[in-house]
Order: sequence, then structure tokens, then C-alpha cells
Amino acid sequence: QLLQGENCPASVKQLRDSIELKGDAVFRFYILFLLGFMSGLAAGHGSRFMDAKNSETTIAGIRMLEHLMKVDPVNLYWGYMGIRAEKLQLPFNSPE
Repeated sequence: QLLQGENCPASVKQLRDSIELKGDAVFRFYILFLLGFMSGLAAGHGSRFMDAKNSETTIAGIRMLEHLMKVDPVNLYWGYMGIRAEKLQLPFNSPE
């Protein structure tokens, strides 16, 4: 849900807390699941969703999640939202 902007920093913290309890192997599985899930969106033969444009977003999100255990969840969340806003050419400097 983070990759689709449907999340909040508290959810990122919950993921982080879960990884702390369950270990790095669970985190790696989560990333693999996430990649498979995002690749399968829009169904069809092959993947109609995971094209060059959408793969950039997915890769950016996974790169942000690589820092999950090192970066404050709020900073990680808003860092990713900033990347998404930039890709969509949307302003990101104010709450509006």
C-alpha cells in the first residue's frame, strides 16, 4: 500500500516492528511478495501493469524500504511520497 500512496507513517512503523520481531528473512519474503503482487496488477497475459513507467515507481519504493530498519518511519514515508510527487510532477513543498 505504501507504493500506491494508500498508507501512513504508522503503517510503516508497524511493518518495521514486525520485521524486528520476525527477522530479516520475513522482510525479504515481503519484498519478493510485493514485487510479484505489483507485477500481477491488471492481470492478463503477462503483466499489463509492470511497464517501464510503473516499474520506476515500484523500484523506488523497494529502494526506500531497503532503509526500513535504519530510517525513521515518518521520514521514510514522506521521502517516498516526495519521490512520487516528483515523478507525477506535483508540488510537494506545502500541505496543499
